[in-house]
Amino acid sequence: MRLNLFPFSLPILGKALFVISCAVSFYFFVPLFLELRTYFSLDQSVEADRVRFSIVETEDQQFKIGATYTYQVGSQEFTLSEIFEKPLFDNPHQLKKSLMETQDQPWIVYYSRRHPEISSLKRSITAKKGIDFLLAACIAIYFKLFFSSTAQALQQPVEERMKGKGDDSGAPQ
Repeated sequence: MRLNLFPFSLPILGKALFVISCAVSFYFFVPLFLELRTYFSLDQSVEADRVRFSIVETEDQQFKIGATYTYQVGSQEFTLSEIFEKPLFDNPHQLKKSLMETQDQPWIVYYSRRHPEISSLKRSITAKKGIDFLLAACIAIYFKLFFSSTAQALQQPVEERMKGKGDDSGAPQ
């Protein structure tokens, strides 16, 4: 009597895990794609004319750096505001100390050549988003490969799978 550990077939389980892992991969791909699109669209840079920093309090009682900056592209002048996601500070005094250190340095504005009104003071890619997507994609590929080879092996008759495992291996008797 054969013991059935799964109340459903392995190929169906494999397809379900593959679909779920593809959905998770897509979940991680979307923010990565948006960040990469923003990174590559900000293809020009210019030094900011004026940068004014502020303290922004979050809902969970932490503090972020806010910046209002002015820059010029050709004859057009743009003034935009931005809130930096990182670093986060626990109290405003730490933030003020950090601002005092960075206030005097020159700031570079990265902007889009096609739409100069789209800009940022930071042009970076978060490695974590890329790593999360790659791990999820590798898991999806693993499920696809493992369960497709398992399904093929289960479809072969037992006699074919056992071929070559008997006493006729060619060894002298």
